[in-house]
Amino acid sequence: MREGEPAYWDGVAEKIDRGQGFYDNWSKRRILAQWLLKCSWGGQTVLEIGVGAGAPATLLALSCGNRWDYIGTDVSPRFRDMAGRFGLNVVEGDVLSLPNGEFTRILALDSLEHVHPDDREEGYRNIAARLAPQGLMFINMPHERSLHKDQFDHGIGLADIMRLSANGLRLRRYEYYEVAYANYLRGYGFAVMTK
Repeated sequence: MREGEPAYWDGVAEKIDRGQGFYDNWSKRRILAQWLLKCSWGGQTVLEIGVGAGAPATLLALSCGNRWDYIGTDVSPRFRDMAGRFGLNVVEGDVLSLPNGEFTRILALDSLEHVHPDDREEGYRNIAARLAPQGLMFINMPHERSLHKDQFDHGIGLADIMRLSANGLRLRRYEYYEVAYANYLRGYGFAVMTK
């Protein structure tokens, strides 16, 4: 984890935390939910990289009656606390310090673009080492730069999918989709990879 990351992401968490609920792009979350819920989550071992407030994982836990083995990571103590409100097991970590084990499902939803380019090769090797054979990895990625500070938003694209492929993963599905914000459309890619 790089200097300043926990404090920056704590600040982001503070802006979206509304006490009883939180601000999020619920239009995007609904689209992701439709795709994620096409897969079985019950009985799976799940690793989530960059949990944030925990909305997708909470939905998936509900979909399987919480009959899964889930662990999430986040660099932000504030985000870990927010996700903990939903009963999610979240530990401090990033792609360089992932929990040990083999996982049948890995989630990286709007998180890999925040991995510094110098950390991606090692981070992608770590991800590939944790994905079980025939496991699935789900990646959501913005096609445009986000509104985060440049030092914490490095972009992501199909070149990153190729770098994951070089570590033994293969692309199973890729979808481009758009989400309406207040006065513009934002493009995203949703990828499913397997080992």
